[in-house]
Amino acid sequence: LALTVPDNLALTLVGMLLFTGGFFAAHSVASGWVGLIATDHRAEASALYLFAYYAGSSVAGALAGLAYAGGGWGGVSAFVGALLLVAFALSLKMFRSSTVD
Repeated sequence: LALTVPDNLALTLVGMLLFTGGFFAAHSVASGWVGLIATDHRAEASALYLFAYYAGSSVAGALAGLAYAGGGWGGVSAFVGALLLVAFALSLKMFRSSTVD
């Protein structure tokens, strides 16, 4: 994420490439987990995940636009950093509350 902040275009592009690749890798893993975790109604669970994914992307995209209007590219980077912290906290909570069968 820090690579997206400099004024150097090449570093910004490398940072965006790494961040985007990581995002889609995480999305693929999370999407696969839905099928593994759901014991019944897997299709509905998958549909609910995709709905939440696209709804969240829409809301986060709009808020990122506001962050850009208020703070430029640094504001967007700070906003994405905050989203990453929330995702990390939710992941920790999920792993701590899960049971091993």
